[in-house]
Amino acid sequence: MKNRLKELREQRHLYQKDIATMLDIAVSTYSYWEKGTYEPDQKSLAKLADFFGVSVDYLLGREPSKNEKSPTVLDAQSDIVENFVKEFGDLFSDETFVKYARLYKMMNAAQRLMILGVIIGHLENAGISVPPMLR
Repeated sequence: MKNRLKELREQRHLYQKDIATMLDIAVSTYSYWEKGTYEPDQKSLAKLADFFGVSVDYLLGREPSKNEKSPTVLDAQSDIVENFVKEFGDLFSDETFVKYARLYKMMNAAQRLMILGVIIGHLENAGISVPPMLR
């Protein structure tokens, strides 16, 4: 499991502290999981699997890497929003924005799409034109 946790985290360009924050655990605890010193409990395993968009069996090494959920066209749409945050995030000095930008970075594709859907809905309700590629 230790290699899979590290690979998944690094694929998403996250730090151990990002995952620890999401799980509300100490960074050292997550570090021990990645090193294989300790194993996460069932609840934490489920949270990790949901966060990374993989099965618990995948995390435990019971499934080959090909069973990891593959990216979809919708991932590209969620990446548009992520790129917006990367490009324009520094224009906002508001601490709350930075906090939400970090949380967004930690979300998996399905969670990002939910956020994108809410944003698009608000834009459309406000009469703001939404580019077809985001629909």
